[in-house]
Amino acid sequence: MLINLIYITIILVAIVALIAIFIKFKTVDDRCHNRLNSTHPLHIDNICRDSESNLQLIKGIGKILEKRLNSNGIYCIKQIANWNEEDIKRINKIIAFPGRVEREKWVEQAKAIINSNK
Repeated sequence: MLINLIYITIILVAIVALIAIFIKFKTVDDRCHNRLNSTHPLHIDNICRDSESNLQLIKGIGKILEKRLNSNGIYCIKQIANWNEEDIKRINKIIAFPGRVEREKWVEQAKAIINSNK
């Protein structure tokens, strides 16, 4: 009887762990399509289109940088297009590549992508 209880407990813990993993790795696109309300200083209140939620469209942003940006509240190209000098300084610290945003012209690229989607 005790062994059955232990097996049931292990199965329940495994189920809870799987649910937690599913919730943690929910796609960023889902968050982008809903109304975004964040208190993060770099976050703007907007709704993104499919083509605007893929930060890797900007040359210089790969999978790792996209994840780092997402973890800091940046989900949409529209957000990058609206960065000011202070935002760029913060992002350069976050991504640990000083001057990369300016050098690769992320803001200009983001604006061009948005204008091409209109």
